[in-house]
Amino acid sequence: MQALSDCIKEIRNDSNISIWNEAQAREWIIRPILDLLGWGRREITPEYGVGTRRVDYALEINGDNEVFIEAKKPQVDLENHQEQLLDYSFKEGVDLAILTNGIAWWFYLPLKKGAWNNRKFYTINILEQDIEDIVEKFDLLLSRQNVASGESVQQAESILENRQREKIIKERLPDAWDKVIKNAVSPDSLLVDLLAETAEEVCGFKLESDEILRFIRDHYKKWLLSPELKQEAAPPTTRPIATTRSLTKKQTEGPKRIQNDSKNKGPMMQTRTEVAEFRHRVLLININRQFKAEASWDEVYEATRFAWKVSKSRAEKAEVILTTYQGEIRAAFIADEWLEATPENFPSRCRKTVLGRFGFIGCEASPDIQNLYVGKRVPDEYRKRGAANPIRYVNC
Repeated sequence: MQALSDCIKEIRNDSNISIWNEAQAREWIIRPILDLLGWGRREITPEYGVGTRRVDYALEINGDNEVFIEAKKPQVDLENHQEQLLDYSFKEGVDLAILTNGIAWWFYLPLKKGAWNNRKFYTINILEQDIEDIVEKFDLLLSRQNVASGESVQQAESILENRQREKIIKERLPDAWDKVIKNAVSPDSLLVDLLAETAEEVCGFKLESDEILRFIRDHYKKWLLSPELKQEAAPPTTRPIATTRSLTKKQTEGPKRIQNDSKNKGPMMQTRTEVAEFRHRVLLININRQFKAEASWDEVYEATRFAWKVSKSRAEKAEVILTTYQGEIRAAFIADEWLEATPENFPSRCRKTVLGRFGFIGCEASPDIQNLYVGKRVPDEYRKRGAANPIRYVNC
């Protein structure tokens, strides 16, 4: 293949190649390359007729067309000419087709399914690619020996399959990554386990799962690849309103709202008529005396979390904290931690310690839990008219 390598070098060294016409490209580039690849003069048929039209070259072996080549001048953009060539090739049952302007060589498998452009499996650019690679690919895909043995088509199919595989990976792998990241907010995700193990090696001690989850929920949006998902305001499951216990109490109050849909942006939502069926250990907190129905979600969270005369041990057993207003459930939260009502624990709410009262640091419940309870009525057995205590325990 040294002769072919020398031929490519000679073509590259001609400074006038960009202004050659089609006839020059045929005689000074295409025909010399075909000769060096082993094609005999009688095996190359110029202007081969296909119906009422012609293809520039048909390469024949034992009277059978094996390759069609359509040639253009070097200045021509090949993009607008591939359909014509592939149509000719498909009608004649030719396995291999090439569209070239002498500089760029586009290789196709015309008989494959799909759009024309999806049948292109390889490109050679004589002026840009490494000469050894050019020679290797010309020999592999277009030499008479490999075309006659069927090796050219086999290699072409393998290249096309890998190309299509790479395209699918490029398109779908980001979706798979985003799915992993979105699912990582679940306590049983593999990413949580992996991060916990690695964090233990780095930190020298074991982290609690809720600390790992808080970290993921605080940062997961930065890790998403999809622009649409990055624009979403909240993860699919609960997001911490507070940060971890290792931070100062002033920091633990954190953001107070989860922007996961329109109901978070305005007054408390309108309720439905269904009666709630409690499937969790629930703490009901009635805020009738503090806010009206038009309270914002910021105000609902603040009114719900601070500060109550509760049994701390029973409150900590509650899986869900439900905010009730006039007998209807208006919000659902998960308490990460119950704290005494002190200025240290609640700096923005408490000027002095209030003995016997507690508040919680937490997050909004997941959409599944919200759909289960929010907007429904509290069962009558948990609504005692005139009752002074706004706290009700369910299964706690």
